[in-house]
Amino acid sequence: MHIWNTISIVTDNNKIDDIQIWSNTENDSKLSANALRHNESFNVISYINYDLIPIYLLISKPLRIYSNDEKTTEFFKRELVQLSVKHGQIGLMIKNEIDENLYLALFVDSDAGDLQIKCLVIDFSILEKIHQVIESDNSQIDASSFINLDSSNVIPKSSNTSIFDKVLSSKGRKMKSNLFIMPGTSMSKRPATQLSSSALTTNDQITQAVNKVILSGLRIRGLNLNSSSLSTNEKIAIREVYKMTYKSTMFSLRKFNYGFNQELLKSSKNGHVELNDIQDIVEKLLQVFVDIEDLASSNSTPKPFQ
Repeated sequence: MHIWNTISIVTDNNKIDDIQIWSNTENDSKLSANALRHNESFNVISYINYDLIPIYLLISKPLRIYSNDEKTTEFFKRELVQLSVKHGQIGLMIKNEIDENLYLALFVDSDAGDLQIKCLVIDFSILEKIHQVIESDNSQIDASSFINLDSSNVIPKSSNTSIFDKVLSSKGRKMKSNLFIMPGTSMSKRPATQLSSSALTTNDQITQAVNKVILSGLRIRGLNLNSSSLSTNEKIAIREVYKMTYKSTMFSLRKFNYGFNQELLKSSKNGHVELNDIQDIVEKLLQVFVDIEDLASSNSTPKPFQ
């Protein structure tokens, strides 16, 4: 066993000292050790369900908590252990006084047979890194992923996404209650334009079209990362939906390069990906990832697996 640091927790009434953070070996969780080394005082934030913490926010495996202070031991028994026995996956979230992105989630681990207090080290600065990755995710696509590209008939690049909004809006239907949808959001019917059947002939055109169609589909559903009314967890969920939709769409477009589809593609599309193909794929994916009105309107209740 190796001790990383000793921290304290400041509550409304007093200060809890001698909270020792240990790992199994000296080589474990060095990233979290560096984060904790000069950040020793924490404030209580709230109780949480630690099982729902996104794994990509964690910078360590669970670390053990020990103390030689009777006051600290009583604090954990009263504020954490007893509640954990009653409510299951409950944890205590504490925030560092110096580093506003550094949090610890203290919880009771009973998997080993006895009650062991552990902590997860959370770094919210990772959210900004994720946002930067999403914003800059215009990497080159493997040429084997798509059809043989013809440099002729190139469509000029444009940053105007209004045409994508119109095409997606033509598929609009009134949305029912949804966890991710802002109140009062509705979609008006708009006619599709000729651009919906335009061929996309370069990888750059395809990636830009996919990006714009996804963002338009999210905006139509009231999911805008720039909205100040969204919580941090909702923005995380929107980024996850965007990322999964982007990757799934790119994978789906590989069907236009499969050998067993070439004859059909040559006769029907001249071997090109068209904008309406991307719109159809994105809309179906967003219905799967976001929309819940079909479930809400269903008369049958899903049954658990037997």
